[in-house]
Amino acid sequence: MGKASGVTGPDLAGLMVNISKAIGTGSKATVLTAALAAKRIHEREIERVAGSDMALSGVNAAKGRKGNTKVGVRFTLEGNSNTPEAFIKATGPLQLVERNTSGHVIRSAYSKGKSRKGFVGPTKAGQFSGGSNAVINIPGIGFRRSARHPGTTGQHPWRKGAVKAAPVIRKAMAGRTASIIKKAAKP
Repeated sequence: MGKASGVTGPDLAGLMVNISKAIGTGSKATVLTAALAAKRIHEREIERVAGSDMALSGVNAAKGRKGNTKVGVRFTLEGNSNTPEAFIKATGPLQLVERNTSGHVIRSAYSKGKSRKGFVGPTKAGQFSGGSNAVINIPGIGFRRSARHPGTTGQHPWRKGAVKAAPVIRKAMAGRTASIIKKAAKP
């Protein structure tokens, strides 16, 4: 038979209470550590798509102005100290690079029956409007009333980040919890 550990019934009960309190106290810090790790992983995946400035080039910034639109990751801690939760979410128009788009026809204002009186020059969508003759300028091809867009394949940085973050989160949670238990179990 094995050697007795020397912990009696009342001592064991007190030890379990200490461990329980320590886990409850350290829960928020454990969740915060895991959330920070997940945020860093998601940011690295988004950076591969958007670049080191974390901005999508050529995306309309606000109210039709050309510019770069920032994307990123944010998290919030919610719940009480015994049951904390971290919610991680993307910021900015990340769906533009996350999702696939299906093929579609892009029609000019002219083919839709709309006229743009009093405006001559390029518009937001790369169209050219000469009064009521709005047409699409396809680089290398020329001006057309409509164009067939083949669709795009999304780069899925959020999905890839979630897959990479899952084992890191588990490891961070297990590591912090084990160290909390080890500390609380010391006499």
